[in-house]
Parts: sequence; C-alpha cells; structure tokens
Amino acid sequence: MSSQYFKSVVNLVCMVFLCGLSYGQQELKLWYKQPSRQWEDALPVGNGKLAGMVFGGVTNERIQFNEETLWTGEPRSYAHRGAHQYLGQIRTLLNEGKQKEAEALATKEFMSEPLRQMSYQAFGDLYLDFPDHAHFSDYKRELNLTDGLVRVSYRSNGTRYAREVFASYPGKAIFIKLTSDQKGKLDFSVRMDAIHAIKKVKGAGNELILHVKVAHGILEGVARVKVTTDGRLTQADGHLIIRNATTA
Repeated sequence: MSSQYFKSVVNLVCMVFLCGLSYGQQELKLWYKQPSRQWEDALPVGNGKLAGMVFGGVTNERIQFNEETLWTGEPRSYAHRGAHQYLGQIRTLLNEGKQKEAEALATKEFMSEPLRQMSYQAFGDLYLDFPDHAHFSDYKRELNLTDGLVRVSYRSNGTRYAREVFASYPGKAIFIKLTSDQKGKLDFSVRMDAIHAIKKVKGAGNELILHVKVAHGILEGVARVKVTTDGRLTQADGHLIIRNATTA
C-alpha cells in the first residue's frame, strides 16, 4: 500500500467521522407541509410492543395501531413428519453439486409445514374527527427522530391547533395530546374501527373498547382508548364527543 493511498484513506475516515459528529449534534426530523395521503407516508411511533402510524389528517386524523402478538393462525408445530429420513439424501445431492434437486427434495420432504409463517395483523384504527377544520393554513407535521415524538400543527378559524403523539414503553400505551391556543376552542370526536371482519366497539364512561378476532385463526384482542380533558365529554353512537376544551 502506497503512503499516498494510506493518507487518503485516513483522511476519508477522519472526514466521515467528523461529519458524523456534526450530523449527530443536529436535531434530526422528518417534516412535511401536508397530511399523509397513504400508509407509506404516515409517521411511525412505537415502544417495542405497541406501534402506530400517524397520518396527520386535519378534519380526520387516523392512527393505525398494532400489537406484536396479533397474528393470523394459531399456535402449532411446524415440524415436518419424517423429515430426518431425507437429511442424508439432501446432503449427498448438495455434495454432488445438484443444488436444484436438493432444494426440490428439501421443499417436499424436509421444510416446515406450512413453509411460511402466518400473517401479521394491523390491530385497529383510531380516528379523531374535526369537522369544522376544513379550512386551514400553516400546516406542518414532523417526526423527531431523537425523541420519537410526532407533532402536527395548523391554524383554522383563527385558532392554532397542535397534536403530539408518542409511544411509551413504561406506560405501555400510545399517548396523544391535543391543544388549542385559544381557550375552549377544541371540539372533536373519537371513534375506533378495524379491518377485521369480526369486530365490536362499545363505550364505557370516557373510554371506547375495541374487540377484534382475526380471520382464519383463534387470536382475539381488546384495545382501549381513554380520554381526559378540561372540556365537556359525552358519548353517542360509539363516539366520544369533546366540546369546549383547550386540551385533551
């Protein structure tokens, strides 16, 4: 290795390292000037067990959430009966360079049954509806990559509204804080839904409870959303309705 080449490599490593230090000191964010139009553009939050995709809509905020244990299917053994009898033949074929023959035999007689795991499932959707916010300006949504906090803010009807969403590992929940910069101007409703064919939503006090059962399997799940607010809270037709609030 020439001395000039060695110096170039050292300089490149130092430059990348210094750039990394400078980059790491900045506040890293993903930010947008419009709500998400599709799932891939939503912003994620998660605590390792419970996660959500925040769409950032204005008149209709959608947060699709999931939980790590909700799958289709059921507990089962994936063992292929009699698989050990074919291990020697598969090894021989591989040693002879007969890769395709070995793969075909392994797929038929050795691999797990079924070959693939069952499907991971979205648990449900939380919706926050703001029907009076159709006209808005100064919109921004962002994900802070350092603290995992999603923020949505905009101005409507002379009031600035803001939402903050994060997932807490100690709290074992996803938290959403809503505020308005004018007292008593926060009016919205909360509802839950799911893509599962078997689902049911019921209300109890300041809570909504979603019960789902996966198709082609035995797993069931229950999710709850609870609202605390300085406004007036009522319930009707599976919705929590909040009026004259400043924060929730």
